[in-house]
Amino acid sequence: MNSLPRGWATTKLGTVAKWGSGGTPSRSTPSFYGGTIPWIKTGELGPKYVSKTAEMLTLSGMENSSAKLFSKGSVALAMYGATIGKVSILGIDAATNQACGVGNPYLLVTTTDFLFHYLRSQKEAFIEAGKGGAQPNISQNVIKEWPYPLPPLAEQQRIAAKLDSTLARVNACRDRLARAAPLLKRFRQSVLTSAINGRLTANWRTISFVDIELQLTQNIDSKRTQENGELPISWRKMTLGDVTYDLRYGTSKKCSYSEDGHVVLRIPNIGDKGKIDLADIKRAEFTASEIDGLRLEIGDLLLIRSNGSADLVGKTCLVTKKEEGLLFAGYLMRLRVSTELALPAYVALTMASPELRAVIEATSKSTSGVNNINSGEVKGLPLNLPPILEQTEIIRRVETLFAFADRIEARLATAQTAVDKLTPALLAKAFRGELVPQDPADEPASELLKRLAAEREAAPKTKSKRASKTA
Repeated sequence: MNSLPRGWATTKLGTVAKWGSGGTPSRSTPSFYGGTIPWIKTGELGPKYVSKTAEMLTLSGMENSSAKLFSKGSVALAMYGATIGKVSILGIDAATNQACGVGNPYLLVTTTDFLFHYLRSQKEAFIEAGKGGAQPNISQNVIKEWPYPLPPLAEQQRIAAKLDSTLARVNACRDRLARAAPLLKRFRQSVLTSAINGRLTANWRTISFVDIELQLTQNIDSKRTQENGELPISWRKMTLGDVTYDLRYGTSKKCSYSEDGHVVLRIPNIGDKGKIDLADIKRAEFTASEIDGLRLEIGDLLLIRSNGSADLVGKTCLVTKKEEGLLFAGYLMRLRVSTELALPAYVALTMASPELRAVIEATSKSTSGVNNINSGEVKGLPLNLPPILEQTEIIRRVETLFAFADRIEARLATAQTAVDKLTPALLAKAFRGELVPQDPADEPASELLKRLAAEREAAPKTKSKRASKTA
């Protein structure tokens, strides 16, 4: 707390607020719960105000535990475990559990809002201070001895007001960015749906034929497709089995992280966006005949055939030059595509479409906890098949649109990172005295502390003139 602005003072949290903690009535006595007294747990902290609680205590629950009632306007700080450092203002009179440290600010020297924002700014420091035990925690003593930068009272009010307005805009920006990610997901799904029903290349079919009669046919065909959901007349309804061969399960041989042996692709290697992820690699030893049967070729499709998560079953990746010659494990299935009928990349994007995903998940879903799809069911999956030339155009357009979505996603991630840094940066700036201008006319914080000390010294004689609690 060095180099504080003129008029500020350094003190401790124990000086500016009266601190206490709550308790938890015995769960073995049901009559302690279900009453009219709000009871706050650390998991409910985080919003600026807590005005509703999941559980209520009865008067007997309060009387038979260390739980106590704290007044509205007190500030609760999580002291234990994963929630350590979370903070909220009590929007109601309420009790808390023992994991909440509760400070009732002395309004002669500090404000509830300023105390709240300062505690927020210290979250990472509280987490660091709580390390070392089996469960991270900070004690009441740690809280009371924690340093507290104290500006003049009027400046505290200006700082808190500025933080409230600025952080509200930051939070609104964060919310808008959070809504963008689902939109990108829906965009990609829409692209895939349009790709496999002919809408994505409707204009391409029109301009790709020189013959007037064919153009007329294609125009009628495109209009009918859009209005009735029918496939273009040049497309065929087929199954995956019609265009694939050599559907094969992988090896059940145990693999390890040994440096020796052949690389075996597993479920963790089936990455997102149809690409194989080689970050986590295991190996095993195989005979020449085993390698011959399991060896991957460019254009092979690898799909997950069994998993506890239904949304992973059927997830498919396309084998490229980089993965050529690698082997694959038992929970995966390899499909080879008859390239005179279909392009592997087209089949792969079809497998990722919302329509086929729905079929796969319905087919594979199991109540046993393990979802499976077998080779026969894979062969029976529906496939809308355009001519090869149109498949090529579909692949090109999907890749172009997905690349566009990827660029937006990257910019979104950059923006989210920047926004996430704004809150701690603003809080740090506020408590260095750099967020709002100082006013030389403000009463210095040192005078506030002197007045509080004088009132405390006089308290035994005058029956406590401590500043009233927040209403």
